[in-house]
Amino acid sequence: MLFLRLILKIHMEHTKELEKQLSKHFSITSNALQCLVYMIVAIIFVKTVNLMKAASAVPINTKASSIYKRFQRFIRFFKFSFESYFSLV
Repeated sequence: MLFLRLILKIHMEHTKELEKQLSKHFSITSNALQCLVYMIVAIIFVKTVNLMKAASAVPINTKASSIYKRFQRFIRFFKFSFESYFSLV
């Protein structure tokens, strides 16, 4: 997994643009937005929706289990409006 983290760290440098685009469509806190960006990039990179595998690939100095719990909380508690979905598409 360390190799995945190193590779993904390179890709994470380009997440500011994704964060900027998503902020136009979702009115959420910056922490929630950052979590969403990490989740999207990690899921695309590891090519699975398994949150533990995605969390293990996120290249920040936090335990994978903590990132996994953050992803779970985001999915459990965060609600997007249909208007947000439609404006994004």
